[in-house]
Amino acid sequence: FVLTAVEALYPPYLRKVDMVFEGRVASCCILLLEQLLRLSPQIQPSAKSGALKLASEWKAIIETGNVLEVLGFLYLLASFDLASAFDVKEVMNFVEIVAQNQKTPELCRLLGLTDKIPGDFQCFFQSVLPNFDT
Repeated sequence: FVLTAVEALYPPYLRKVDMVFEGRVASCCILLLEQLLRLSPQIQPSAKSGALKLASEWKAIIETGNVLEVLGFLYLLASFDLASAFDVKEVMNFVEIVAQNQKTPELCRLLGLTDKIPGDFQCFFQSVLPNFDT
């Protein structure tokens, strides 16, 4: 269900709508993916495969200036355990784009990237989340 909803909401379909609506839709997409992470159900191989296809398409057209779009992409990777399917440097580039978002440190943990975070980001994350440790 969550994958179907995210597929219906993901960026290619949003290009023709206004930015306020796009932001709301992206926020809903992120909320769905956050809840999926919270529930942590067993992901069926077919759903993971569909999510990987969606993530690959999304990455190809992602607008790096759109923080919500980048967050949505990263939550998709985290929710379906897809980070290892992508180049770690590319994923880290996306993390840098959303580094100032309060959810980024937790996303880094979920994506398995805490050991890849440069020192300056570690200090930043520690200032935002005192319990953050790599």
